[in-house]
Amino acid sequence: MKVKIYGRSSGCKFCDTAKQVCESNNFEYDFIDIAENGIDGTKLAEICGRAVRTVPQIFVNEQYAGGCTEFVDGLKLGIWK
Repeated sequence: MKVKIYGRSSGCKFCDTAKQVCESNNFEYDFIDIAENGIDGTKLAEICGRAVRTVPQIFVNEQYAGGCTEFVDGLKLGIWK
């Protein structure tokens, strides 16, 4: 499973949780810090294909998964493989 996380490197507990879930499950993941990469809300919405107001925004195998809660719930339900 390949995971891409758009978020903030500091001050975001949900971003930290998403990274921890990936690490504890040995998922390959890329973390893109939106501040360091100059990604604003408009650009993040373009990347996600819909308006977003929070981070992290997560893709699994290049498919949009949503935020941290949707990512974790999808794992529990076996949606993301």
